[in-house]
Amino acid sequence: MSKYNNQFTLESADKQHIELILGEKIRGAASRKASQELHELEVLLATVREQEETFRLNVRDVQLIEHALRERIHALAQANLTGAPGAAHAHNGQIMELEQLLGRLHNQKVWYGQVHHTGVPLTGG
Repeated sequence: MSKYNNQFTLESADKQHIELILGEKIRGAASRKASQELHELEVLLATVREQEETFRLNVRDVQLIEHALRERIHALAQANLTGAPGAAHAHNGQIMELEQLLGRLHNQKVWYGQVHHTGVPLTGG
């Protein structure tokens, strides 16, 4: 598994999106009685709420956020497909915002991998 820099800078709108989506995910975990996931999500939500613009997140935190965002995008896309014919694109704006947020998170990752003693990055294979 690759590791990456764990410091992210997010706009207040991004932070609000993450808080809302993590809140939804917590309610879902509570209804499924998934105690380990519930605890991880509650700790992560508390971390996000107490930070200002710059977040220090570990790899698992970022995975939880990305997974929650992807689940929300999927739910909105499903709603577009199953909704009334005239409202087929009702959630496209929110889907685009969440996909852009995923992109901003991804673009801030500074990936680290194994390096040969000469300083040349090693590739898998």
